[in-house]
Amino acid sequence: PQVWEPVRDYCARLGPRFRFFHLENWPGFKAGALNFGLEKTAEDAEIIAVIDSDYQIEPNWLKTLVPYFDKPD
Repeated sequence: PQVWEPVRDYCARLGPRFRFFHLENWPGFKAGALNFGLEKTAEDAEIIAVIDSDYQIEPNWLKTLVPYFDKPD
């Protein structure tokens, strides 16, 4: 399978709050894809996380980082 297909399938299992978009040959390359994603993001979203296909992350990376956004310092 393509590298993005397991991610698409996982997002589908997570439910409607998780949406997946595969952009083939998108104008603007990465910046264009990020802008597309921001346009699709809910207006009340407070945190937006971005990872690339070459990142190696821990299973709970986002759960670990989010509490830091509640701290004023």
